[in-house]
Amino acid sequence: MKKTYEELETSDELKARGLRRIKRRFQPKKGEMTLKDCQVITEIRIDADLYNFLESKAQNSADSNVEKLLNAILREKFEKEEAEKLVEIKELRSKLLNDSEFLQELKIKLAA
Repeated sequence: MKKTYEELETSDELKARGLRRIKRRFQPKKGEMTLKDCQVITEIRIDADLYNFLESKAQNSADSNVEKLLNAILREKFEKEEAEKLVEIKELRSKLLNDSEFLQELKIKLAA
C-alpha cells in the first residue's frame, strides 16, 4: 500500500534537488499530548529467558507483541509507585496539619 501525502508548494531549488514539502498528517496543539501519549525509540538488552517469557505471554494475551506487553508491565509498576508516593504525601500532610508546634512555626514564618 503506497502512502500518499498532500504536497505543499515547494520551491524550484528544492524540487531540483529531489525534495518536496508535505503536509503533516497529525500535528497536536499545545497541551493536547502528554508524555504518556508519546513513545521513545530505544534499544535495551534484557536476559534471553526474560525475553522468551515476555514473548510467550504476548502470544497468549491481547498484547500481541513484546513491546506492548513490556510497556504494560512497566506502566503498572510506575503507576503503583506514583500512587504510593501520593499516599505518603497525604499522610505527611495530615501529620503536619495536626502538629501544633509545626503550625505555630509556620504561622511565624508566614508573618515574616
